[in-house]
Amino acid sequence: MIAYSQTFDPPSPMLEVSVAHIQTRPRVKLPALLDTGADITAIPEFLVKQLNLYQVGRMRVEDVNGFTEIVSAYVARLVIANRVISEHKVLITGLDFVVIGRDLLNQFYFLSNGPEQTFALQKTPFTT
Repeated sequence: MIAYSQTFDPPSPMLEVSVAHIQTRPRVKLPALLDTGADITAIPEFLVKQLNLYQVGRMRVEDVNGFTEIVSAYVARLVIANRVISEHKVLITGLDFVVIGRDLLNQFYFLSNGPEQTFALQKTPFTT
C-alpha cells in the first residue's frame, strides 16, 4: 500500500506518473492526484509547450460550481502504476501536478484505505 500525500488537507492519494509526447521519448515525471470526482485527466499547462503536445480538439467542461467553459484537449502518453497508456486525451490545468480522473482510474483496480490513509493502484484484481 502507498501512503496518502500529506500535501492536502485532508490527505489524498497521490503517486508519480510520467507524461510524454505520443511520438518522442522525453518524458516528465510529476506527482499525480487520484481524483475520483474528476471526469477526465488533466496535466499542468507548462507541459503542452515543453513536450510539444498536439491539440486534438475542444471539450465543454463543468466545474463543481456548475460553471461551464470550452477548453482545449491534447493527446499525451502516460505511464501510471507501471502501465503505459500510449495515447490519451487530456485537458490542461493551472496546477503543478497531474490530476488523474475516472477516465483513467476506471482502467485500474483502486483500493483506498481511508482510516489508514493508504491506497493501492494496479492492473490486476486484488487477492484476498
